[in-house]
Amino acid sequence: LILFYHREKCKRFSHIELSSQNFGPSVMCQFCGSLWNTMNHSIRILRGKPLSKSVKKIIHSMNNGEKRIPKVQRSLAEKCIKNKMNRLVLKCSVCSKSTKIPFDKPQREKVQKSEIKSIESKAKRKKKRTKDRTAGLNISGTSNSNVTEGLKQTNIRKVESTTGTTPTQKIKKLNINRLKDMVNGKKATPRKRTSLHSFLTELC
Repeated sequence: LILFYHREKCKRFSHIELSSQNFGPSVMCQFCGSLWNTMNHSIRILRGKPLSKSVKKIIHSMNNGEKRIPKVQRSLAEKCIKNKMNRLVLKCSVCSKSTKIPFDKPQREKVQKSEIKSIESKAKRKKKRTKDRTAGLNISGTSNSNVTEGLKQTNIRKVESTTGTTPTQKIKKLNINRLKDMVNGKKATPRKRTSLHSFLTELC
């Protein structure tokens, strides 16, 4: 009964403009007058429809006043402008009707193509990776002489591994051959001995 009474009063004073802060669609339902803060209501957002090229031409001519536009096109343009805006839909839990509140879309600034290309080029640029010859090892304490000596030793080892025989093995083979000749009665060619040490090394 109270709602019916208020509804009748509102119809009588429909020609009088009421303050939107107290009686607007953001405060109460447009159909039953129920306050949004006193009930459980559902909220959703309707996305606006973008304007087509033909409608944009009509709006441009309306703003500039170049041509006389017929009423049908004018009403169509006004309707498209309304549909362009996003709308907040509040569904009442009492009368199950929805109240739509339009919101203006903020215009986005168009980004120039040159700026987009510069951003893409910056993103594509990558630093060239330099190869670490030391493999992350700290060789600052070692001197160049030690490094060269190590390289020489490795080279000598490589040569020895390729030949397969060491210099000591060669000397032993020569001494064995000489002893065989002496046993068989062949005269071995005497070699000049500079010292006793060299003589003993030959026999060994």
